[in-house]
Amino acid sequence: MLLTLAQKLTRTVVMVVALAIMATGLVASTAWAETPRGRAGTHPPPPSRSHRPPGGTPRNDTAVPLTRRVSPSGDMGHDVSHPQCGVALPTDNGSFGIVGINEGRPFTTNPCISAQYQWAKGTPYGAGVYLNTSNPAPGGAGYGYWPRSGSQDPVLCIDARSTTDAGCTYDYGWHAAANALSAAMAVDRGMTQHTWWLDVEIENRWSGNGMSNTAMVQGMNDYLRSHGVAEVGLYSTGYQWRKITGGYTASTAANYRTAWKPQFTPMYSLDNAPLWLATYTDSNAAKTMCTTSFTGAKTRLVQYGEDEGGFDTNLVC
Repeated sequence: MLLTLAQKLTRTVVMVVALAIMATGLVASTAWAETPRGRAGTHPPPPSRSHRPPGGTPRNDTAVPLTRRVSPSGDMGHDVSHPQCGVALPTDNGSFGIVGINEGRPFTTNPCISAQYQWAKGTPYGAGVYLNTSNPAPGGAGYGYWPRSGSQDPVLCIDARSTTDAGCTYDYGWHAAANALSAAMAVDRGMTQHTWWLDVEIENRWSGNGMSNTAMVQGMNDYLRSHGVAEVGLYSTGYQWRKITGGYTASTAANYRTAWKPQFTPMYSLDNAPLWLATYTDSNAAKTMCTTSFTGAKTRLVQYGEDEGGFDTNLVC
């Protein structure tokens, strides 16, 4: 059918308008696909008060398989760290070695970690590692990091000036663990396949209350587990654990999670983390402690007095 010039012009205008509408819709759908989940174009909903780290609800498992063999019950081994720098390490019948990553507190590195880790790897059942914990709220010189008020790094820190803001202390623990893992990977990338013990003692600074102090430990646990560490355990005594955490156990954990919920939900529960009980007098005393627990979880190791070489000895329960 033949079209007049006016009809041709009209059809051209209609096609241009239609293409423009289609392009607008395509851009809008692309923008929606590329915005973070929960955002809607230029009118995002108010930010949630509850920010969860990647991983969602807390997991109670410690079921990531370890690639190394585990020392049998009754065996013994040693732990070493920066105080043993320059000292000849044990050559007795210890079946494993545990090495400190830090130089006494978070955001520091044991200057002898490389040599000590190679020693521990050479024992029959290989190496474990431990790292120091602390809650220096509200930050301070020499503690490496402290979040800002209103930041989500990764969870919501409401008031960075507070000593009891659980979100802030969680963030501190998360970054302290990241710093330790970075130091470990520089030595041996296979270090994630060992048990990592969180050293929870009153010798380090604990400025918060039980809820915020425990949040720091939770932040470390979540970072390590979510970044490939096979297993995370807890080192302390019943007295020190209660004093620092206010009595976190499997039976009270729900109270802590409820208190933390406005700011975060844990990724991995501390409830089932294996326990390493700190210093007792001798091997006989250590054996009697194997049936005790400060969280309700199983005790795996008990540390007892120094041997003739000045090294702490640890009994496998």
